[in-house]
Parts: sequence; structure tokens; C-alpha cells
Amino acid sequence: MTRPTGTKAELEARRRRAVDLLELGHGVREVAEVVGVHPGSGSRWNVAYEEEGEEGLAAAPRTNGRKPKLAEEHYPTLEERLS
Repeated sequence: MTRPTGTKAELEARRRRAVDLLELGHGVREVAEVVGVHPGSGSRWNVAYEEEGEEGLAAAPRTNGRKPKLAEEHYPTLEERLS
């Protein structure tokens, strides 16, 4: 699945709007259709908001792909072997 388009602020605003609509009593499917997401996203955002408050809706930092396979503590050994 591709990353949704929009700035960090726009994406956060969409999450906040979805949660606001859910709190007003609208159903998950209805909210998902209004904000243009899968119903599972709306449910996840609602749970995040209930557990973490506003911080649960904040954009996570982008990691630019996969996590490194080599732990940072092994870098000196690798550098030593490569030189």
C-alpha cells in the first residue's frame, strides 16, 4: 500500500477529523468513506487517540525504508575489518 498524499499537517488533520466524527457517534465505515481511508485506519486512529490522546494522532517520523540489519554496536568491528 502506498503512503497517502499530503503534508504531515494535512495527514494529521485527516486523522483528527476522523476521530472527531467517531466521537460524535458516526460509524467507522461512514467516517472512513468521508475522509477517504480504509475502515481499519479509522479504527486504529480511534484506538491510538483513546490510548495516547493527541500524541497518538501525530505523524510518525519516516524511516526511509528498512531497518538496518547490523546493530550499531557492531559498526566499529565492521569498520575495523573493512580497513
